[in-house]
Amino acid sequence: MKLKGWVMLLLLPALFANAGAGLTTGKHMHKAEAEEPAEQHKFSKANRYDFDGEQYWYYKMMEKVTNESVTNGTLLGEIQERDRKIYFQLPKTEADNAGKRNKGYTMAVAKIVAFLEPGFLPDNDANKQYMASLKKILQKNTQLSKRILEDHGRLSLWFSRNKNRLIWSEQAQQLVIAELK
Repeated sequence: MKLKGWVMLLLLPALFANAGAGLTTGKHMHKAEAEEPAEQHKFSKANRYDFDGEQYWYYKMMEKVTNESVTNGTLLGEIQERDRKIYFQLPKTEADNAGKRNKGYTMAVAKIVAFLEPGFLPDNDANKQYMASLKKILQKNTQLSKRILEDHGRLSLWFSRNKNRLIWSEQAQQLVIAELK
């Protein structure tokens, strides 16, 4: 009986090693192909997703990107999404694209505005902490006043009026509202 238990313990990792293989976690998130040329990072090619610039900047604004490095023109890194770590890669040129940065940041602002709507998330301590952290992220990246951040009606109105004009300012190191054309 003890021998069978040890055999099962040894076989379980082999049987379930690829249990999550082939999964995608979003419309634009795809597993990297096995034959790609990027060098190894501290994670394998089998569990690395191809990101585009918009996804990268979305997660960057949400303060989830860690352990970034550039190898042969490929940006490698990881994000912590809920209960699992996601490893990603993207061409450095995608991350350097200002238009993709604006779109990614605007997607993040849209998510934050939606999550801050009263009643959107269940009323509990964990969600209150999460919503406070979202307000800090939004305030840091937009310099919105506390008056707007604390009133969802004003915040929603601000976003609906300005979402198509938000651009990243390198000088200000935040999103600013572009001039009307």
